[in-house]
Amino acid sequence: MTADIDLIIDFSSENISRFEKCMNESGYFPSIPVPFKEMGNEEKRNALAKEKNMPVYSFYNSHAANVVVDVLVYTPVVFDELWNNCEKRKVGNAEVYLASVDGLIKLKEYAGRPQDKSDIILLSKMFGKDKT
Repeated sequence: MTADIDLIIDFSSENISRFEKCMNESGYFPSIPVPFKEMGNEEKRNALAKEKNMPVYSFYNSHAANVVVDVLVYTPVVFDELWNNCEKRKVGNAEVYLASVDGLIKLKEYAGRPQDKSDIILLSKMFGKDKT
């Protein structure tokens, strides 16, 4: 069984460099032959997402092959909107930023897979959102 961690990041050149350095230092490396720094180019990112059907840029770790880190290449929600509405949680000594329930529902509506539709119903019931 594999697990993936889905991330949405700010694609500024400084943040891309910091993110890639963090991934590499953690033993994660790109799974495709496209340099991650190219994700800073919105036109190229959108072309990969739409023309090459590449919704995520994946990083793998050969020592933890069952965990893949996926960076969403395109989202229907602007990063700043997700960031401004995110929820902060403490996990051990780290602070983690999570998409709000409304943001998560928007992302799942965009993905539109059967599991996402089930998740939307469950999230709506759990958090009293008007989706059924």
